[in-house]
Amino acid sequence: MIDCTLSFAAVLLFTAVFVACGAVILGPQHKVPSGSNLLALQAEFVTPVYPWLKNVYFVGAFLTILGTLYGTIEVAPTVLREMINAINPAMALRQAPRLRRWSVMWVGFGGFIILVWSFVYNLVSGAEEPPGLIAILTPANLFTGVLACGFICLLNLWVDWRYLPQSLRMPWPLALLNVIAGIIFLALAFKAYWDYSGWAAFGILAATLALGWIAAWMVGNIADSPFKK
Repeated sequence: MIDCTLSFAAVLLFTAVFVACGAVILGPQHKVPSGSNLLALQAEFVTPVYPWLKNVYFVGAFLTILGTLYGTIEVAPTVLREMINAINPAMALRQAPRLRRWSVMWVGFGGFIILVWSFVYNLVSGAEEPPGLIAILTPANLFTGVLACGFICLLNLWVDWRYLPQSLRMPWPLALLNVIAGIIFLALAFKAYWDYSGWAAFGILAATLALGWIAAWMVGNIADSPFKK
């Protein structure tokens, strides 16, 4: 609880600072950080104080991205293990080293190939962003980042009441905060989906959920499935 509270408080604090700096410094210039000009414009938050802070900011941004990449590689084995565990717990435990190796290779080498391709494309064509990359990442981030957070906040209450005794359940103020946060996350996600591409975004979302549900049902019920062995 302490770790999560401090982590999200830090995120909230830095977000507020960047929003305020953007409104005060970049707003009068009618500039919006985007594309390949993201870090250069954000560096203007610190350069009026001391010009050499620009290099410090770039180093900090690089280390932040490096930590995010490492976190992505580290969380991939957990995600894959939990997916298998939902279908066959014995297999998830037995094949844990192999699942970790596969997921790290997939995320590490797959991500590296995409980054190299993006860099080469940007270098050759001079475009600010690779074609289709933002179109793929935007709905995915909305689903995994905003919409999923709303569902998790609301499902926390169900998990508490379903699996925990009374003494271990969250107190009612925390439960109320979960409900409020879940509703806000869902509302923001649905609005973002609508702003992104209208009904098409909701269609993609519904199709993704349906395919995932069908795939899980098929894997869990086919008698000769390798997950049954």
